[in-house]
Amino acid sequence: MKSIGKYHGLVNRNGMFCYFSIIFYISLVLPPGLLSQSAKGINNLNDQGKVLSLTEDGVVNHKCGFPQVLQTVLSQNKELNKYLTQQIELDSVYHSTSGHFIIHYDVTGPYAIPDYDRNQNGTKDYLEFVSNSFDRAWQIEIDSLEFKPPPDSAGLNRNTYHVYCFPLGYLYPDNPFGSTVLDYEIPSLTGLNYVTHIDLNVDFSFASYLNEDPIVRDSMAIAVTAAHEFNHALQCGYRLWPDNNYFYDIWFIESSATFMEEVVAPEVNDYLNYLPWYFNRTRLPLDQSLRDLTDYGKVVVEIMLGELYGADITRKIWTNIQQERALPAMEKVLISEGTALSREMVNLATWLYYTGADRSIPGQFFPDAPLFPDPDFIPADPILFTNQIVLQDSLPRLAFQWYASPYQTPQSISALLEVSEGSSAANLSAVYIDMISNEYYQIPASTSFEIPFQSIPDYLPVAVVSTSSEAGLQSFRLLSRPRVAAGSSEIIVFPQPFVLSEHQAYLTFKNIPPLAQLFIFSSNGKHLQTLQNDSQLPYVYWDLTTNQGKTVGSGVYLYRVKTDNKENNGKFIVIR
Repeated sequence: MKSIGKYHGLVNRNGMFCYFSIIFYISLVLPPGLLSQSAKGINNLNDQGKVLSLTEDGVVNHKCGFPQVLQTVLSQNKELNKYLTQQIELDSVYHSTSGHFIIHYDVTGPYAIPDYDRNQNGTKDYLEFVSNSFDRAWQIEIDSLEFKPPPDSAGLNRNTYHVYCFPLGYLYPDNPFGSTVLDYEIPSLTGLNYVTHIDLNVDFSFASYLNEDPIVRDSMAIAVTAAHEFNHALQCGYRLWPDNNYFYDIWFIESSATFMEEVVAPEVNDYLNYLPWYFNRTRLPLDQSLRDLTDYGKVVVEIMLGELYGADITRKIWTNIQQERALPAMEKVLISEGTALSREMVNLATWLYYTGADRSIPGQFFPDAPLFPDPDFIPADPILFTNQIVLQDSLPRLAFQWYASPYQTPQSISALLEVSEGSSAANLSAVYIDMISNEYYQIPASTSFEIPFQSIPDYLPVAVVSTSSEAGLQSFRLLSRPRVAAGSSEIIVFPQPFVLSEHQAYLTFKNIPPLAQLFIFSSNGKHLQTLQNDSQLPYVYWDLTTNQGKTVGSGVYLYRVKTDNKENNGKFIVIR
């Protein structure tokens, strides 16, 4: 597990650390006294969960105009086109410190930038914020994460990029923070790729911030907007996939750009505003875009994958998007990391449980988890000491739902996620939470789970996860029943025979003692895999892979369970 915390450990190609605090570039334009005040404002922001996009009336502002631009390109929307094809003439130019960005602006008239210059160096603070923010975005996204630079008209890497600063309300109906604009298509590249520029707002008065100082507000708004919109510019050099009058994968286009905000400007935490939109819609397909703020909230997917596999995983996915759409591209990258999308969907459901002030665990799961909202729980029937159906439901592809079942029996019970006719156990998993110990248990469907709670909780949180990437509903019900006292110690392997097309891609071995080793062999005695029961539960699960990472084929297999004083042998069947 490659934990990167808040991504402070990024390294560029030369091996030099390229993390600078947002305080660094605020310090370039603020005198020392004001710098300490601004730093205090940022600390209060993180402590109290205050973020930037809330307007004065509590409404979340659409931060990005890029979806509007994409809609205009393919749909020929006349209403939007009327706005976005207007020309804004700006008279002045400022070059960023690195030389990569050419910043266009006005100092007078209706398009003028803010005129504050608190360090009195003759350069407007707004310009220095824009320069430093975009330079940092280039340094992190290109030099460190190794995204390709934005393309020119021949599809080659550009070394300079244009940013236009004016009040975006003149062109964009939603008055966003910023927008990446498609100038023209690049015919030499495969698929749809574009030369772009960025429009950046000069008026962030609609944003509310704990520290009412407009310089602090503007600096933080510019920081996240630069990271977000510049990533859209880089995406346009990989490939955008058209879908009739729109584009596929808007969810990933926006969530990965939002992830870059956390990588480039992690102190701002603007993304927190958008999490409730996704947290209340996890039972909808991950790859379904509602064309609203939900797509920004799906940034939790990239944050989790970044924590597990490194912040450059988003760039790796975009590299594969040159050949295929986002989901298969993501699957290919995850397989190269030794995992799979189905497994990470179960992890995502698990991680989202450990959010909010009450359930988050310091140092585990999401770094900002205490600031997250609660996931959406659906009440289920109470658990009694009898055979019963606790809940019945269905989920589409790549979706999950949390349920809460009151625990109303002092006895131990077993739970079973049972699939309905027409659904596949291979596409469903359950996550059970022990509220007393805070432990979680990820159990495949059609596998009986003997709940090991030492103390009786008030209720049992259960998530059901649909891991299928195919269309169609997966129907299921959760059963509870009295736990039968242990009698036989015989090793049980199930399901048998194991038919991969019908079952979850795990084989279960039951009655495996703690610390026992499980050896798996081919029918001719070749050693394939060694597993160990490192838990107090009597189960060991095998994903049908050898110790070299290869998936076994159809056949008869042998197993040996070995403890300090005993061995058990048996066989099982796999049908692919």
